[in-house]
Amino acid sequence: MSRMLERRHLPLPADAVAALVLDWSRDPRWRGAVRAMEVDPPGRARPGQRIRETLRFAGLRFVTATTITAADAISASFAGGSGVVAVAGRRSVVPDEHGCTVVLEVDVAMTGVLAVLTPLLAPGYRRRHAADADALVARMSRVRAVA
Repeated sequence: MSRMLERRHLPLPADAVAALVLDWSRDPRWRGAVRAMEVDPPGRARPGQRIRETLRFAGLRFVTATTITAADAISASFAGGSGVVAVAGRRSVVPDEHGCTVVLEVDVAMTGVLAVLTPLLAPGYRRRHAADADALVARMSRVRAVA
């Protein structure tokens, strides 16, 4: 299992940031490896919501079914997997007097035939996760500049 944790501060209202971070259908706008995201029912995260993520990483295509296990106005937890990967984590938007901090947590474990590749893939996935957090900040900064 590889645990990834990224925190980024944004000088924006938490509700505006949560609208992007807690709506998985919007992930392709800031997560570089995501090719498609199907969310049922559509909209912001809520318990029981089902997500089907298609992404490309390390030259491989991954399709992962995930379910939102808990959600409130500023955070959502998720868990899921496929025959080759198990994922769980949480996204949080923590308000403060200068905006908010986005906390992106994910645990990823390769399973099945790919389990032996975890030590090789983990560093790349960690870099991808950090790059996605940076892309989120850049996207929200552009939104702020236009507003």
